[in-house]
Amino acid sequence: MRSLLIVLNLLLLAAIVFVTYFWQPEFPEAPLPGTHAARIGQTAPAELPPMTAGTTPGIVVRDVFVVPMPPGITTTAAYLKLSNAGPQDMRLVAVMTPVAANAELHTHASEGGVMRMRRVAEIVVPAGGETTLAPGGLHVMLFGLKQTLTAGDQVALTLVFADGSRLAAEAMVRPAIP
Repeated sequence: MRSLLIVLNLLLLAAIVFVTYFWQPEFPEAPLPGTHAARIGQTAPAELPPMTAGTTPGIVVRDVFVVPMPPGITTTAAYLKLSNAGPQDMRLVAVMTPVAANAELHTHASEGGVMRMRRVAEIVVPAGGETTLAPGGLHVMLFGLKQTLTAGDQVALTLVFADGSRLAAEAMVRPAIP
């Protein structure tokens, strides 16, 4: 009986190791219902729009911060507020940063009563309005951090809009709740 329990425990341990290190599920990239991307049938952009000269007219970035993570954790999130004083909606389609291998636009959505994080193709900043990227809602995920981020560090972000304009922002590394 004892031998059987040992064998079963070893099999369970092997299954856990396999799932932890080798299983990487493929989640379909689908736009969230009700977003502009869903209306036009697109997912995340395959490539960034060509860069245009100058700055992004009417867009103001405020309250930019990145959440610090313990050493060894290579994923974190960035949050900010975008105001658009311009006459037309602006669509944020990407974020770039030198501190991470990849940055993605995300949101939280309830699926079957469970909150799940999902990638979105764009974040709309309405003309004359404001869009807030905050914990529990829209945010920027930073994957593959190249360094440990500690409170007080500064992180350079480049916001890329659908029209090709780009806007630089500096994020302070601080906890989500100051």
